[in-house]
Amino acid sequence: MKAIPLLASGHYNWTAANAIQGGQVYFSSQDDRGRPLQPMAPPPRVLALAPTLSFPFIDLPNYQAMQAAMRRLATLAAISGRVPVWPTVECSASYAMGALRLHTNISKIDIPVAPFQVPDDWLAYYDASSRRVYCHRLSLNEPECLYEGAGMTVFEFEHLKQQLLLNHSGAHGEAKVQDRPAEGIDAIHFGMADGIRGKV
Repeated sequence: MKAIPLLASGHYNWTAANAIQGGQVYFSSQDDRGRPLQPMAPPPRVLALAPTLSFPFIDLPNYQAMQAAMRRLATLAAISGRVPVWPTVECSASYAMGALRLHTNISKIDIPVAPFQVPDDWLAYYDASSRRVYCHRLSLNEPECLYEGAGMTVFEFEHLKQQLLLNHSGAHGEAKVQDRPAEGIDAIHFGMADGIRGKV
């Protein structure tokens, strides 16, 4: 999917997408031809891993273990009628090491690094907020993983959070970063963490 590298690098034109899609800018709100499923529908309700659960992915033995965690996430999202947000992993994870072809510690670079496609089905990108390099599995870009409510990329999720926070701040005054998650976003712990936690 051609849009994913643009999303990962922060160069995706959300304004143009909004004008074309009539507000339905997320793949989960579109059919496999990119047409809005419901032109006037609100943003999708999503289920995302809590940040504390994303970090242990780096210690998993292989990608199959990460897939198992994502299957549990997808099952819980389906049960709760939400769209799962597919997690990424730090490129220093043993099963994603092939994505880091540089001989330097790229995580200490102060400027964004353009994402690059690498062998073994990974897309590496620089996350400015954490100052780390993460890897996105390209197989998650397949239509059956995104369109028609199947899933959402972390790049779309960041945009959705910003939009929900903007809408929240417009109705309730200034919203702070440390505030509780906006309505429509659930955080969840399972498997490697301490049971299941619903909306926070």
